[in-house]
Amino acid sequence: MRLFVFLSCMFALLVAPIGDARAQGDPGSVSQRAFDEGLKLYEAGKFKEACQSFSNSDTLEPTVAAAYQLGRCHDKQGHHASARKHFLQAADRATAKGEDARAKAARGQAAESEKKAASLVITVPAASAAPGLLIKLDGVTVPGDKIGKKIYIDPRKVKLVATAPGHKPLETEIDATAEG
Repeated sequence: MRLFVFLSCMFALLVAPIGDARAQGDPGSVSQRAFDEGLKLYEAGKFKEACQSFSNSDTLEPTVAAAYQLGRCHDKQGHHASARKHFLQAADRATAKGEDARAKAARGQAAESEKKAASLVITVPAASAAPGLLIKLDGVTVPGDKIGKKIYIDPRKVKLVATAPGHKPLETEIDATAEG
């Protein structure tokens, strides 16, 4: 059985075009097996499971292909902000490797995902900018350089909490699940 799996992987490597969606690792590695499983799950329309396999592959061995495939999976699930992030990650990795065509393709996909992604802009009026103001989005601190700029989010209800010493916390929930 091991020989069959190995030969199947070798055959796939031989017939796959250069620069394709393979993780480009050792065909017997755990990372490559996770990547290959992700491809099978993606083709079967099991996008959530495919994302997990590609994520496992990417954690073990970060590659252009794994990040790109994560973008594709998230796009299929309607998680366009996550897709955008992974496509940009793939583009950055491709650029670092001098693979300009792959970088351009990934940036193009990121731009398409961005058009479909939900976003929000957190603004703080000057009168409300208390010393020590801390803003959290779903429990994660929003860096100061992100205030006033688009933050891309996947469809969900998000919770914003603003706190400052000597002031009552302000909490609000935003429903980012509806289109439009």
